[in-house]
Amino acid sequence: MALTLVVLAADPETEPADLTLTWTSSEDGPLSGEWLRSGEEASLITDLGLSAGPHTLTARVSDVDGATAEASVDITAVPNEAPLVLFTAPSADEEVTFRTVDDYRMTLTVSDDLDAPGDLTLEWTGTLADAVTLPPVFNADGTMGISLTDLDAGVYTAAISVRDRYGAEGFAQTAITVIVDADNDGIAVEDDCNDDDPNTYPGAVDICDGLDNDCDGVPDNNPPRWFEDGDDDGYGAGLAVAACEAPDGHVSTEGDCDDAVASVNPSAEEVCNGIDDDCNDLVDDDAIGATTWYPDADDDGYGNPDSAVISCEAPVGSYVDVEGDCEDGNAAIFPGADELCDGIDNDCDVLIDESPPHLVHRWG
Repeated sequence: MALTLVVLAADPETEPADLTLTWTSSEDGPLSGEWLRSGEEASLITDLGLSAGPHTLTARVSDVDGATAEASVDITAVPNEAPLVLFTAPSADEEVTFRTVDDYRMTLTVSDDLDAPGDLTLEWTGTLADAVTLPPVFNADGTMGISLTDLDAGVYTAAISVRDRYGAEGFAQTAITVIVDADNDGIAVEDDCNDDDPNTYPGAVDICDGLDNDCDGVPDNNPPRWFEDGDDDGYGAGLAVAACEAPDGHVSTEGDCDDAVASVNPSAEEVCNGIDDDCNDLVDDDAIGATTWYPDADDDGYGNPDSAVISCEAPVGSYVDVEGDCEDGNAAIFPGADELCDGIDNDCDVLIDESPPHLVHRWG
């Protein structure tokens, strides 16, 4: 960066113009530059390529007789960071496309450690600079807005170089695409097969309207699918038929597992009949009318309520449809059994020896 060093030198026997002045850095050696003299004051303007860190700068003044004098100053050299300039609209990774009739606002920001935004030097390059007049200076807050209107169709590049007073330079660039798009569907006229219809463009969903909505050269080439419904239950089966209009006896919903029985379809209720009524590949599952079965390990006619099974038919093994056995390993214990004086709840009422049929001892 450029630095102005000023020294005052006076000699009673030598004119200031005849004095010899040199500057030396303790770290980088002699400094060179342009001397400017005015009376007893001499200035050295130098492009200091100083290394980063502390320096002692020494001024040496010599007269014609070889007598010298010195003065020193301590400075610290820090790196001069380049101005940071960014396109914020569009950003560096953003692809922007707008129409020739639209108004698009391009924005930028800049910051610099040493110079105010308004003191930075700007240079624009790119095709956008050839098409419009771009601002020569940033706002005081480091922002810039550019309204782009009435541009011809094409791809425009914008590049900006920003330099501070010491020559450090920042750079940013972006690009925009301007298209002719009468129907505002985002597709340029040269790529749109109908630029007067916003619903017609490459990639659109082709609907049954007799038009080539997706610009592939074939109208109505993505019609709905229809399935034959032989039992008129609203569900079809078999191979699909693609057509804009439903063929006779066809519906749009598939999934009927028996298209000859109207009571069998995906929305039917499962009943106990040995048939997969609801077409879920399971027979009599969660069926209406199913029975709750209980395992009866002791064959006393009462089952264990903690191991219930719901099904239309009794499971394989010893199952009954009556629960309540509190000890399914003892056939003498079940609801309704006689209560005995044996310290056991024989009748499964949660009471023990509460009302035995016979008193076997008389007390008193």
